[in-house]
Amino acid sequence: MAVPRTIVPLAVAVLVAATGTALAGPLDGRRVGGFTVSDIHYGLDPADPTLVSSVSFAVSPRADQVRVRLASQSDVWARCTPVGERAVCSLAHPVALRDVDVVDVLATSGTF
Repeated sequence: MAVPRTIVPLAVAVLVAATGTALAGPLDGRRVGGFTVSDIHYGLDPADPTLVSSVSFAVSPRADQVRVRLASQSDVWARCTPVGERAVCSLAHPVALRDVDVVDVLATSGTF
């Protein structure tokens, strides 16, 4: 059985550091605190496809700094690299697929 390389998120939350705005629930394509997060893609670890080792998503307008968290029970936030209006995030600590329950995003057009 082939394992899909893209997973549809169940819920997404965005926290915008510049305004302190927070939103929980389905969010893909919605605007929060001046940013729109959409087109979310997960990357599974090639050595262990039960782990998510990366995530990328569109952020509009372009954010200068972006961080992401995929498990609500985790205190680990991964730094993302802004590439145009997209954020690319490699997870130093991959998350078990079964634990992915949110996509929390911190985004700012300044510094944290």
